[in-house]
Amino acid sequence: MIIKNKLDKPFGPSGSFAGLVIFSAGMGILFYSPGFGIAFILLGTFVGFTYSLTYINTDKKTIRYAHKIFGIFPLGKWVHVKPSMKILLRRSHQGFRSYSYSNRKLSIHQVDYRLVLTDYNGNEIAELKKEKDTKEAEKSRSMLRDTLKIN
Repeated sequence: MIIKNKLDKPFGPSGSFAGLVIFSAGMGILFYSPGFGIAFILLGTFVGFTYSLTYINTDKKTIRYAHKIFGIFPLGKWVHVKPSMKILLRRSHQGFRSYSYSNRKLSIHQVDYRLVLTDYNGNEIAELKKEKDTKEAEKSRSMLRDTLKIN
């Protein structure tokens, strides 16, 4: 069974919204100038729909941290999970800031908890899942430990 966990958008919430606006503008421009319309659609699709996710294959005990380019094509490699690997719980804080024409800033802060797969030296291999609070993260951590049979 393959578990998919969606993680982040690399351009943040403001960039993702801007990508959707550019995509919509490209749809409108397409009828008047096909070259510019297709360019806007491709740019908007890339910026608006690209996101990162993790695939966890419980049967083969492999994981894949990937980016879905254009929201369609996953790019990333599969890693075999070994019994010496560990799943750590880490607090994550991300801040996004954008400015308007009137020089007003919009700041968005997101705090969540990430489950991170590490090797026996403590080097991070991939983020497995994100949760909003520690209780849910601990439940997911114990479930993944049991499923993948690691420490």
